[in-house]
Amino acid sequence: MKTIKKIIAMTLLSLALVVAFVPVNVFAVDEPTFSGGKGTQEEPWLISKSVDLVELSNFVNNGYAEKFDADNCGNDIGNFHGYYFKQTTDIDLNGIIWDPIGYSSSYYFSGNYDGSNHTILNAQSEGKNDEDGSATSGIFGWLAFGSVENLFVKNANFTATGKNEYASAGGITAKVYNAKIINCSVEDSTIKSNRIPDQNNGAGGIVGDATGGVFEKCMSNNNIIISQAYGGGFVGSVTDDYNEEISFKDCAVANCKVTTIPESSRGTSYAGGFVGEIIYNTAEVTNCYVYNTDIVAQKGAFKGTGVFFGDVYRNGIYTSDINMTNCYYGECGSVSENIFTASSKSKEEFENGTVAQLLGSSFIQNGTDITFKTYPADYTKVNEAKAKVPSDLSIYTDESVNALKDALALVEDGKNITEQATVDGYADAINKAIEGLVKKPIIYKVIEGEGGTFVKKSGKDISIRIDHEYTENVKVEVDGKEVSKTNYKVIKGSTIVTFNKEYLESLPVGNHEVKVYFEDGYATTTLIVKEQTKDNNEKKDTISNNQENVKAENKQEVKKVNTGDNTNIVGITLLLVGSLIVLIYLNKKKTA
Repeated sequence: MKTIKKIIAMTLLSLALVVAFVPVNVFAVDEPTFSGGKGTQEEPWLISKSVDLVELSNFVNNGYAEKFDADNCGNDIGNFHGYYFKQTTDIDLNGIIWDPIGYSSSYYFSGNYDGSNHTILNAQSEGKNDEDGSATSGIFGWLAFGSVENLFVKNANFTATGKNEYASAGGITAKVYNAKIINCSVEDSTIKSNRIPDQNNGAGGIVGDATGGVFEKCMSNNNIIISQAYGGGFVGSVTDDYNEEISFKDCAVANCKVTTIPESSRGTSYAGGFVGEIIYNTAEVTNCYVYNTDIVAQKGAFKGTGVFFGDVYRNGIYTSDINMTNCYYGECGSVSENIFTASSKSKEEFENGTVAQLLGSSFIQNGTDITFKTYPADYTKVNEAKAKVPSDLSIYTDESVNALKDALALVEDGKNITEQATVDGYADAINKAIEGLVKKPIIYKVIEGEGGTFVKKSGKDISIRIDHEYTENVKVEVDGKEVSKTNYKVIKGSTIVTFNKEYLESLPVGNHEVKVYFEDGYATTTLIVKEQTKDNNEKKDTISNNQENVKAENKQEVKKVNTGDNTNIVGITLLLVGSLIVLIYLNKKKTA
């Protein structure tokens, strides 16, 4: 029976160990966690840190999101369709190997992502390939039926390399199918697409390849876009495989460089300031501009450049249709093809507010740059001011610290560019409060044994030694009144303040509070002034008499100890003898 119990126990222990070492992803994943929320429009899932973004990417790319379809659309859409996400802070992906969110026509993102005017910084990705070899690279890889809003990407580096299949790279997303991207920007980033062997790949500042979609209030600024086939400052290529419409409203490309470089001279090379190539589609382009952008198409059997479109597809019986309304361009080098109805404007007109005013209510002039009114204000000065706040505020007065805390409390995040003056005011208030910090005075110690009592008509100069590095720059007060420097002098060593006898004679009898001020603090002590009395003169004799009395008393105490009562000693001796007799008797009885 005991053997059977042992076998059962060992079996259960073995099973527990096996379960403990099974990878977590072997078990079914029911719900994502993120930083909170429920995925509804009222309570969106919260993306608050880099691990949340990584979890979202893994959840989609591993197929766990397939069953999530809040709208029950059917047709196997899933992939968070009808679910909502909200980014709550800027997220830095520096040091993280980033895989895009979604990477194929099976594993895509169809939810609604709201960046809340926050930024994703320093994302770097070599892309992700599907089972056929197609590659995607971006914050998102595939965005289908869903939306991305109010998201800003800075200092990204995305490369997609297809393995004998299409490759797409975009600052926001590599591929779009019938989705929306609104109020987003990509800045200071490098975006590349390649294919081995070359051909059929696209790279764009916002999107690599778009098949239907709505784009509003989006900007590609100061980006480098390189492709082996289709490169665009905004979108690499636009196709209509599913006959979906596409529109661009209030969108812009500025300060970018677009280059297409096929590996083979027989390849395709189309570079556009806005779109590399548009195929079989009617595009609506309204209130858009391209400014200060280099556009270069190198070699290739099929090669072309254009201010707005590098190539507009024509096959003899069909030409892609583009409806342009109120669009502008300038400073694009020698490239002037494919402008359609866009108007040329000078550098001065782009920098003095003329073009911003022509573009309509969505735009605003910000110095020499044009931007969107909805874009976030620049908090750089505020952050720099916050960085100056001392780490230890305990050394400053409560009043000045409270003034700094009040200035910090005034800062409100989320202001847009139209409120830049208010944001700059936050920084000014913080800097002013930092300058106004007042250090608490240091209370220095008066070294014991110095200073003390002055006896009139018989006393000498009195010195006060203070535990402070020597300095002549002191102020002295007695009883709250500043003492003239003719009445004291400061002696080197440590700081020693010496009052002259004549001044001390002038002080009334009693206790006097002395306060010595330094630049960083003060020291206090009490000076006692007495009249000369008989007690003062005979003090030494009194001490001698007291000592004699103490000696006499000590002798009497010793005498008492030596001549005391011995009764207690006799009693103790008898008790010990009696105890010994009892012990001997008991021992004998035990042996008998």
